[in-house]
Amino acid sequence: MDSASPAVGLVKERPLDQWKDTLAVLCSHSNRDEFQGLCDALARRLSGGGLTHAATLCWICAAKVDQALHVWAKELLGKQASVSELQVRPFLPHGTWSKAGHYAFLDFGKTVLKEL
Repeated sequence: MDSASPAVGLVKERPLDQWKDTLAVLCSHSNRDEFQGLCDALARRLSGGGLTHAATLCWICAAKVDQALHVWAKELLGKQASVSELQVRPFLPHGTWSKAGHYAFLDFGKTVLKEL
């Protein structure tokens, strides 16, 4: 990710309540090499600002599904869940999705989209 890129400034400085527009700009105008890094940076900002559902979507765009699942598991288990309880590996046996994990993730995605 080139720090001189206008998209980097957009991700760092645009108000968080305009995250959808920011993500749309990234999808439409960032180059292939920087897209995932920009989405990850946006997700981290959103997560830090308490917008976990939006951050989850951005992590999925950044191809960081493990991070999205970590946030999802934490939401499901409650805010006080310990890191050891947040094992998402049952959803990813041998590096592939299980059918149950796939449907659970789709259900979560529907919930995220309803709240956006």
